[in-house]
Amino acid sequence: MRGQPNKGKSETINIVYQYMLLFGYIQVPGNFGMGNPVQKDFIDILEKKNLKVGIFSMGDYAIGPDSVANLLKRLLNAGCDKAICACTIKPGTEKAVMAYPHIFINKRLGTNSSNERIVNGEDAEDIYKLI
Repeated sequence: MRGQPNKGKSETINIVYQYMLLFGYIQVPGNFGMGNPVQKDFIDILEKKNLKVGIFSMGDYAIGPDSVANLLKRLLNAGCDKAICACTIKPGTEKAVMAYPHIFINKRLGTNSSNERIVNGEDAEDIYKLI
């Protein structure tokens, strides 16, 4: 999920995570972690029918321990078959994603605050269908 800062990427990733749990994915123990609680950022690994999917919403950082590059490497080292992540539009974060086979889903924006939840849900469905 690629987009500008503070436009709903983390919220959308959180919805995808809830869909995954609702539709039978289970947490792989020992992998859940929280990032910025204000943004509801997290990282986790879920599994269903031998498909291991890493997911994180901390997509703003190009450097540091929670950088997109470091988090993607962590998921790869944990044996994830796929990864779902947020990616703020900036060179360092996009480059980290492009180092792997990827599909960018561009974050769509609501026309007003009343339909942001609807748009976030639609974006989450688009991501979930790619798993």
